[in-house]
This record gives sequence, structure tokens and C-alpha cells, in this order.
Amino acid sequence: MRVAVLGAGDMGTAITAPIAANGHDVRLWGTTHDEHIIAALQAGQVHPRLQHPIDPAVNLLHADQIEQALAEADLVVVAVSSGAIDIVLDLVLATGMPVPPVLSLAKGLWHQPHEPVQVIGDRIQQMTGAPVIVVGGPAKANEVALHLPTVSVFASDDAGANQLASDLLQTPMYRAQTTTDRIGVELAAAMKNAYAIAVGVATGLEARLGLPHQNLKAALFPFAIEEMARLVHTLGGHPATVFGLAGVGDLSVTVAAGRNRLLGEMLGRGQPVADALAALVSTGMTIEGHAAAQHGYQMVRDIEGPGGIDEFPMLQALHRILFDGAPAFETLWDAISGQT
Repeated sequence: MRVAVLGAGDMGTAITAPIAANGHDVRLWGTTHDEHIIAALQAGQVHPRLQHPIDPAVNLLHADQIEQALAEADLVVVAVSSGAIDIVLDLVLATGMPVPPVLSLAKGLWHQPHEPVQVIGDRIQQMTGAPVIVVGGPAKANEVALHLPTVSVFASDDAGANQLASDLLQTPMYRAQTTTDRIGVELAAAMKNAYAIAVGVATGLEARLGLPHQNLKAALFPFAIEEMARLVHTLGGHPATVFGLAGVGDLSVTVAAGRNRLLGEMLGRGQPVADALAALVSTGMTIEGHAAAQHGYQMVRDIEGPGGIDEFPMLQALHRILFDGAPAFETLWDAISGQT
């Protein structure tokens, strides 16, 4: 089978490992922002951020070679940030080639000015007309690349597409649960990045004050999960999805070793939001949780009205911290202590 992976970032490159291990023809296409990555891999070097070489069976393609990547593909894997979805899909559509089922690794929400916020799967389906499968659950890119044990969750409205994707990617060390709750998986995958920022604040406080804040971290986590479940229910998904791999599992790994947790940690240390973001972005990181907090907040207000956000005190607190300059600890503590 032929698989086109669009995006040579951390997860795009990592996901080629299980696909290549299954003996499939896998093409890794890099965007214009990935040129240095593709060049390094072609030179036999390790991936600049993963620090791991790619399987030699993977075909490496530059930004001007998207037609070669898509040729006769049985599955397209979209592995770019949520803000780049339209740009990459426009390039796909410009080839005039039929679009096979699309597996989305993007963990964010889609939004353009004067447009309602959407889950990315809906946007992909709207643009391509192809069946969409979304991926959630705890999957650190470096561990996937190293063939370390990983269980993800694949979600699609199309049972055949879901089966195709799981068959293509599953190996003895990379397993996939399947579900039809695409909305639940997508919202959990996107919003756990926002809530990980909140939990990360407690880690930053520990560093700044020299005192443990394990109680605070342990309190923030279940409040975040409950709020994510409430959000999924509000938007038509199944709350139970959040209590599995897509929510509890993904948030667990993100607060333990994720880039969004790093942003929260920097805020807990007292660093201004703009400075913390600039420092992280300068290292090549994409901090999806920052945008997810804004878009999740807007999505609730669009659906429930301005007063509806009061049902989501942690999300409201995050929005105030990230976009209104509110103090991190005090704002979060007010949000959760008022629920007791």
C-alpha cells in the first residue's frame, strides 16, 4: 500500500516508523518550513528535533514534489499544525488528483477571521470530500519513532476508512483503538494542550518558590478532565471518550513531558506570556495549546452564548491568563477553589 505523509515535523516523521515497519511504500513530504529537515534526512543525518534517523525505506520529498508524494496514495496522513491545514490542503487539491482517506495527526482547532471555529476533521472533510480519520491518545513522537509501546485511538465516521488506517499503521508496538466518536477524540486532542498549560503552572510555581505543589497539580488534573468532558458533551460528542486514551491518557503524557506544559511552567515561574511563547517558538516548537484556549473559548461562546463560558471556569481562567494578562496562579486557584 502507498501512504503519503504530509509534514516532516516531529510526529509526521515519527509516524513513518510503524508504516515503514509494515513494509508499505511511505513518502514523507516536507513543507517549505521543513526543507532543512528533509535535507538533513537525505544526508543521512538524524531528525534535527527527534535526534533519530529515519527508516531508509522512506522516500523523502521536498515541497515542490507533492505530486510524487500523492501519486496513487491509498492514505494521506496530514501531519502539520492546525494553522497550516488550509495551506497544505490547497496544495493537495491543486494537483487535481483524487484524495483518498485522510488521517489527521493535527491536534488543534480550525479558525479563520469571521468564520466559526471547527474541529479540523470537519474542515478537512469540507475541503476534500474524503473520509477523515483523526488520531488521539498518548503518543510522544520520539517514542513512536523508536518503536516503543504506544496505544492511540483512531476515530472516524467511516468504518472502512478507520479500518484501513489502523491496518496500515498497527505494528506489535504501535496499537490503535477505534471509535466513531470523532468529535470527542478531536476536542480532547485539541483541548488537552490548553489544559496542560494550566497544570504546568503548578510545576513552575515549584521552581519559583522552592516548595512542592503536588496537591495543586493533582487537583488541576481532574478538574481539567471534567471540564473537557463537559465541553465534548456540549458539542455533541461522548463524554466517556475523555476518560480514556484521548483525554486522560493524552493529558497525562502532555503534562509529564509536553511542550504545552512547558509554557505553563514558564508562566508559573513568573515569565510574561509573550516572552515565554517567543522563547519556545524560537526553538522550533509549535504551542498548539495557546491557540486551542482561544478557539475553545470562542467555540463555547458561539454555541452557548456569552454566559455559557461560566460553565467552564478553568477554560475561562486560561483565556484570562493567556490573552488578558491575568496572574497565572491566582486566576487558576480562583477557578478551581470556587468549585469546592
